[in-house]
Amino acid sequence: MITSEQSVEWRLTVPPERARARLEAAFAQLKFPATSHGDTLHASAPRAYRKNRWAAEIDIELRPAGDREAIAVCRVDMAGNKHLDIVEEIAAAAGEDLFDDRGLAAAELDGKERRLLGHVLLGDERIVALGRGTSKNRRVVVVLTNRRLFRFDKGMGARAVDELALDAVESVERADARLRVRGAGEAREFELGSPDQAEAFARGFRDLRPGVEDPLGRLERLAALRQSGAITDAEFERLKGEIIGR
Repeated sequence: MITSEQSVEWRLTVPPERARARLEAAFAQLKFPATSHGDTLHASAPRAYRKNRWAAEIDIELRPAGDREAIAVCRVDMAGNKHLDIVEEIAAAAGEDLFDDRGLAAAELDGKERRLLGHVLLGDERIVALGRGTSKNRRVVVVLTNRRLFRFDKGMGARAVDELALDAVESVERADARLRVRGAGEAREFELGSPDQAEAFARGFRDLRPGVEDPLGRLERLAALRQSGAITDAEFERLKGEIIGR
C-alpha cells in the first residue's frame, strides 16, 4: 500500500506546553493512541471504515512563537486522500479557541475557501490583503501575506500557485484592476475584481516593503504634493518624467 505525507501549519494561541496538553486531550477524545518525544507529539489514527479512511500516522511538532503562542506543524502520513480530514478532526477536538485564524475571519470567503486556505497558510503567516481574481478564465482568490503573494483556487484543494516570496518583490504596477508584480527575474500578473482591490494590494506591499517601486502610487503622491503646493508644476513634470522613464 502506497502512503503519502501531507502537512499543515497552525499558529496556536497558547505556548507549547499548554498546546501540548490540549492536543493530547484531543487525541484521547478521538481515541488516537499518542506518545510524546521532545517537542513532537505522535499519534496513530485507526482505519475508519464508515468514513472510508485508511489508518494514519500523525506527528505534530511544536515550537514557541513569542512568549505566549506556538507554531505547530502537523504531518499526516496515510494512504488515500483523506489527510486533511484527519487534520480537521484533530483541530475540532482541540477546540476552535486554540487556533489563531491569521486574518481568515475577516476575509470574505465561503466556508470551503476559508477551510482550505487555512491549510495553505504557514504558521507565521498573516493575511494582509485578499481579493477575487481570474486566472485562465477561472475564479480564484489572490492572497498577500506578510511572507508571500499567491493565487488560491478551492477547486485545486489546499495548495497555492504562482507563489512569489515577499522579499523577492522588486516592483508593483497597477492598471485599473490589474496588478503586475516583478521579482525573482520574472513578472506575474493578477487580475483582481476591482481597482480598489488592486490599490489595497499595492498599499499592502508599500507597508510591508517600503522600498518596492509602485509607479502609479508615486504619481498619485506627486499629484497630491503638487495640489498642496509642496512642489511646483515644473518639479511635478520633472519627477513624473523620471518615473515614467523608469
